[in-house]
Amino acid sequence: MAFKDFLFSKTFVKHFGFALAIFVSVLLILLLWLNIYTRHGQAREVPLFIGRTLDEAERMAARNKFRFVVTDSVYTNFVLKGAIAEQNPAPGQRVKKHRRINVTINAFNPEMAVVPDLVGLSLRQALATVTSAGFETGKLNYSPDISVDFVLKQMHNGTELPPGDTIPK
Repeated sequence: MAFKDFLFSKTFVKHFGFALAIFVSVLLILLLWLNIYTRHGQAREVPLFIGRTLDEAERMAARNKFRFVVTDSVYTNFVLKGAIAEQNPAPGQRVKKHRRINVTINAFNPEMAVVPDLVGLSLRQALATVTSAGFETGKLNYSPDISVDFVLKQMHNGTELPPGDTIPK
């Protein structure tokens, strides 16, 4: 029997048809399962969690069928202490249900940092040191001295501040 005769034989065509039918059936079942599993086209809008307390946000997440995870805490003056300061994904984005919403809460106490020694530094160097330590520069008071733009003492809220103390950033 020649190869050409084998390809067009009744047995080969019948088995090739069965294999093709099984392949197409498996492919259709796989595509249907993927459509159900990935919930294609089913998205919900993420609500605004920023500024809300954790209890309010957890209730909103449960109502919208989202998972809610606190990933970090920062200190900011823009929201109340213990409230949500940031969220990911952003409000208004469309995501599928059971999606994890990562939030960052506002810390109850500001971060404390050690005060660097600024006395004896030039103004430019002192400003760079203050900024790199995470502090903000307040009002600069000038006193008559032989040196120009030279730090003579460091103050915080009207009191002299010794280096090594810890104050809120």
